[in-house]
Amino acid sequence: MPGKRKLKPASERQHRWREKKYAAEIAAGTRKPKRNPNQKPRTSTQRWREWRNRERAKEQAAKYAASRERRSRSRAAPPIEPEFRTGDCRDALNDIAPESVALVLTDPPWGNASEPLYRWLADFAARVLVPGGSLVCFTGTTTWFRDASILAEHLQPRPLLFMPHTQERPMRGAFVRIGARPVLWFSKGPRRNQLMVPTVARSTSKDKSLHPWQQGDAVWQWIEPLADPGDLVPDPFYGSGEWGHICAAMGRRWIGCDLVEPLIDLGDNVVEDDGSATIAGPSELVDRQARGPEPAVLG
Repeated sequence: MPGKRKLKPASERQHRWREKKYAAEIAAGTRKPKRNPNQKPRTSTQRWREWRNRERAKEQAAKYAASRERRSRSRAAPPIEPEFRTGDCRDALNDIAPESVALVLTDPPWGNASEPLYRWLADFAARVLVPGGSLVCFTGTTTWFRDASILAEHLQPRPLLFMPHTQERPMRGAFVRIGARPVLWFSKGPRRNQLMVPTVARSTSKDKSLHPWQQGDAVWQWIEPLADPGDLVPDPFYGSGEWGHICAAMGRRWIGCDLVEPLIDLGDNVVEDDGSATIAGPSELVDRQARGPEPAVLG
């Protein structure tokens, strides 16, 4: 009949209806997709590779879950009172037992005259570090290679770390501008864990009112992956003593030594007249780091 739409055969209409039904069931997850008839069957090697990739994904997910759980426990650790010692570190820290330290975190004097101190520091770290323990040592821009060579005689080198300055500083007589402080990282043999360590730790403060070489609170980003709660973290050259309160706030046992008394008025960390301390917790340090730089504390 002219003008009337011609209907398709019933078999074709049923085929199109089945295709729509199958597509809806596949989208709903109640039916597996059809195998392409032109696709070759998988070989045993392909099936083994798929199984291996699934197993690797499971291992990676378990590793990430363990890392998140460890970070949660670390940031919930109760504070520990720091221990300050006054005197020559070569004598005051002799009582630390061998292989009892997880992390040595320090900022020694640097320059041409400081070579004997770095040689003592290398011997000290090699003696007190547990297998897999780390030494994180600040150094000078022009002397870091010499200091690294001294430490490499006893310890295994790790990637070079940096703490950026809040603003670039001209280097007198060299015609360069320095934008970061180099930090040496060494370990006693292979690392004892596989936690991520940032190579750059950015401080939120440029305050140096307590000490001319005060470095800020960004060292918590290196303390957290390299030392567990309750681990011993000595500092033979503590300067202002700020890092001692950061370690204590994160639940690490800290022992520091210097030739002068500590400067312990550290803002959120309040020390009472009787010697008891109210220390900012690790979550407060993390929150302060996340807020970014404040007007003039991760890898």
